[in-house]
Amino acid sequence: MKKVGTEWKSKDCGVYKITCLNNNKIYVGSSSQMGIRYARHKRELNSGQHYNIHLQRAYNKYGKENFTFEVIDFCDKSTILATEQFYINYLNPTDIQIGYNLSKTASHASGFKHNEKSKAKMVEAAKHKVFKNRPSKETHEIAMQAWRREVDVYYNNEIISTYASAADAARFYSIGRSQVTYACSHLSKSLRGNMYGYTFRYKDGGKAQKFK
Repeated sequence: MKKVGTEWKSKDCGVYKITCLNNNKIYVGSSSQMGIRYARHKRELNSGQHYNIHLQRAYNKYGKENFTFEVIDFCDKSTILATEQFYINYLNPTDIQIGYNLSKTASHASGFKHNEKSKAKMVEAAKHKVFKNRPSKETHEIAMQAWRREVDVYYNNEIISTYASAADAARFYSIGRSQVTYACSHLSKSLRGNMYGYTFRYKDGGKAQKFK
């Protein structure tokens, strides 16, 4: 399982996402010491002893090379559970078609459990809290739809290949999936130089953008 996205330090506090590249399903969690949490996930998954059986089964099936670990938001320790709750609400990883989370309520991995009153307050607070790195609704919708859209690759205005998803295209060209989806959606501004001249376009329509 490799680290992707925004760089982070071992003692950073925030919310992270584990993604299976084969089916784009995600697991959302939080930690006050990101380095320790990342190492723990790797250790437990590699030994077949991860506490999340659904994530473990997927890891066993697809292999460690098809999983990524990405920090999606940074926060203070005092707001860590509320921040995680926001992303659980927002990304809906408890839906079996979307992710591997077992609970709809954020909690400490140490086993601490909230009573029902505390859970209700935390869920309600997350609905109204504003986070500095919160993605726009438009960006989120584009990304979610892109996961299951076929992608055509052009060179010199001619189609050279078609992939079942942005993730498949990204793996073939050894670039990030987000680079492909952003290129297809006209959201990216600067991408890998060795991809100059290639254009990515959703097969069902939508604008494309060349790598620069």
